[in-house]
Amino acid sequence: MIVPTAFLKQLWLTLGASLAFLIIGLVRGYSASALPSLEALDPALVTNTQMKSWIGAIPPLGAFAGSLCSGVIMQRAGRKRTLQFTAPLWGAAWLVLGFAPSFPLVLVGRLASGICVGLALAPAQVYVSECCDPHIRGRLGSLPALCMSLGIVVSYVAGSWLYWRHLAFLSAGFCLALFLALLPLPESPVWLEAQGLDAAAAIKWLQLTPRATAAVKEEVDEKQQMEEPAPTDSVFSRKVLCSSVVYKPLIIGFSLLFFQQFSGIDAVIFFTVEIFESAGEFVFC
Repeated sequence: MIVPTAFLKQLWLTLGASLAFLIIGLVRGYSASALPSLEALDPALVTNTQMKSWIGAIPPLGAFAGSLCSGVIMQRAGRKRTLQFTAPLWGAAWLVLGFAPSFPLVLVGRLASGICVGLALAPAQVYVSECCDPHIRGRLGSLPALCMSLGIVVSYVAGSWLYWRHLAFLSAGFCLALFLALLPLPESPVWLEAQGLDAAAAIKWLQLTPRATAAVKEEVDEKQQMEEPAPTDSVFSRKVLCSSVVYKPLIIGFSLLFFQQFSGIDAVIFFTVEIFESAGEFVFC
C-alpha cells in the first residue's frame, strides 16, 4: 500500500506543530517529577509547602497572560512564525529554570514557561487545522492533544531518574527540536490568503486537494465579512453577542472548561508523585 505524499507532508506538519503540545505536557508534568528531586538534593531552595505549591501552580497564571497575546500575535505574524518565535523563548525559560540558583528564579522559569504555553497553544492547533485536507483533518487534529499527554508521560518517566535541573535541560532540547522542525514547513495558506499574500506555494507544498483549497477561500471570505460588519450591526453589539450562534458555543465551551478544571485534574497532574507518596503506594527513588 502506497501512502500518498500529501498525507505524509501534512502528517509531518502536524507532528512538527504537535511538538509544541508535547512541551506543554512537559510543563504540566514537570513539578510532579522535579519537586521530590529538588527537596532531596537541593532542600535549601524549597523550605516549606507554600513554595512547592507556587512551583506547581504558577504556570497556569503565565498561560493565562500568554493566551491574551497569542491571538493578536498569530493574526499579525502568522501561525508558523508565532510558534517559531515562542520556541526560543520557551527554551530560554527552561534554561533559566535549569540554572536557577534560588527560589525566585525557579519561579521566573516556571512563569515564563507558562507564558509560552499560552502563546503556543492556539497557534499550534489552528496551524494544523488550516493545513490539512478536510477528510484527514479530524485524525491529524487529534495528534496535538495526544502529544500533550505524551509529554506528561515523558516528564514523569524521565523525572524518575533525572536530576530536576537535567530534566529542565531535556525539556529545552524539545524546544530546539520544535524550532528546527518548523523551518522547512510552509505558513498556513488560510493566513496567507487573509493577508492578501500568495498562498500558491504553501498549497502546492501541502498538496491540498481542490476541496481543501475551496474551503480556504470560503474561510477567508467569511473572515473578511466579519472584519467589515455593517455599521448598524457591529460584531460587539448586544444583538450579535446575545445571538444563539455566539452564546450557545460560549456556554458549552465554558461549561466543559469549568468541569474539567474544578475536577482537580491540574492538581493531580502537578503533584502526582506527592499524592502517591502520601497514599503510601509510591516511593520516589
